[in-house]
Amino acid sequence: MWTIRIIFDRKREFYKRGKCSELNKSRMYQRDYILRMIEEFFKFLRQILKLTSDKQYDEALALIDQTAQRFLKVELDDIVNHEDVRIDILENHVLSNDQLTILADLLKAKADIYRETNHIFSAISHYQLSLDLYEQVQKESTNFSLDIANKMDDLKLLILNISV
Repeated sequence: MWTIRIIFDRKREFYKRGKCSELNKSRMYQRDYILRMIEEFFKFLRQILKLTSDKQYDEALALIDQTAQRFLKVELDDIVNHEDVRIDILENHVLSNDQLTILADLLKAKADIYRETNHIFSAISHYQLSLDLYEQVQKESTNFSLDIANKMDDLKLLILNISV
């Protein structure tokens, strides 16, 4: 009986000192930060889609580069133009699988604009790099993603159709 009372008193003291609430606050702040970042990322994506549909391609390309820099801390041109940067990202796990997926999505969006503006070589190189990133994510992931598999199939068809 006394043992239970001592344990109960210790728990009460723990809650009074705020240790438990500090931990919960920390988790809450972390979750809020992640949600705000996701919301902000989708805001950028909506802006990119709107600019693309309005045929404001230069602004859309600039916003894609800005989005990559803001959320992934990478320069898309460096990844596309420098093989050592690509190897570093693909082999040395510089980015998480979620970040690689975002990067692949941004590269595909950029490739779509290049294809629309008849910059075929740039479109193919961006599509290919996007496909490589999706393959890396699929290879390293513990779960199979049908969404990524579909994106990979679409990219293979796009590359094949542009090349022909």
